[in-house]
Amino acid sequence: METKKHTRKLRRSSKPAQFYVLVLEQDVNFTQTLKYDLEKYLPVSVVTLHSLSAARMLFKRNPRQFFLGVSSVMSDFKQADLLKAANIPVIAFINQYEDELRDELIKRHVLDYVVKTTDTDTTYVCDLVVRLFKNIAIKVLVIDD
Repeated sequence: METKKHTRKLRRSSKPAQFYVLVLEQDVNFTQTLKYDLEKYLPVSVVTLHSLSAARMLFKRNPRQFFLGVSSVMSDFKQADLLKAANIPVIAFINQYEDELRDELIKRHVLDYVVKTTDTDTTYVCDLVVRLFKNIAIKVLVIDD
């Protein structure tokens, strides 16, 4: 399977991390792979957490540290709600696509969602983060009468 996408074209510079990404995910192997890939191709530092309680404690100490959150979302939406309350944009992992779930994610202003399976590749998520990272420098002026 060919997984090399445009993410692979970016090379980590020798500069220190400019942004912090929070990965709130119970799957330790997937989390470590995603952390490795994000830190390899972007000037980011990835913090990995595996529980809501750990995330709450982190936000009490440093609530404005993160540029982006990547998290699994269960049917109760606690992860997405916690990140939204901390003003952290979210990319969500879901187990299966459902219209109601998508509608709830949109209501919670989730940037995008990825259906996660046992063989989910990190490339798409890395590409999303690359796009968000590049968009920081883009300014838009909207004028409406």
